Amino acid sequence: MHKATQSLEIKRNGLGADGKGYRNYEQIIEKLTHASWDRVFVIYDAIAMGIPLSSIHEITKIDLWFLKQYEELYAFRKRNFKL
Repeated sequence: MHKATQSLEIKRNGLGADGKGYRNYEQIIEKLTHASWDRVFVIYDAIAMGIPLSSIHEITKIDLWFLKQYEELYAFRKRNFKL
């Protein structure tokens, strides 16, 4: 997932890796509501903020299996990089 997001050539260094994420709850919810090019980043930011996967799923209709992959990636980064 990180490699895919890095190769977008949009000056982002992967999910949650560059400090350019969203930190405002209302803005995250609004961005989740509408499909967009940066939704993959917003989903990661929502998980980092502590928004439950069930809520993200209700808003985005993205399969929980995929959302759990994001959650596992966030947990890995948090565990290994002391976030």
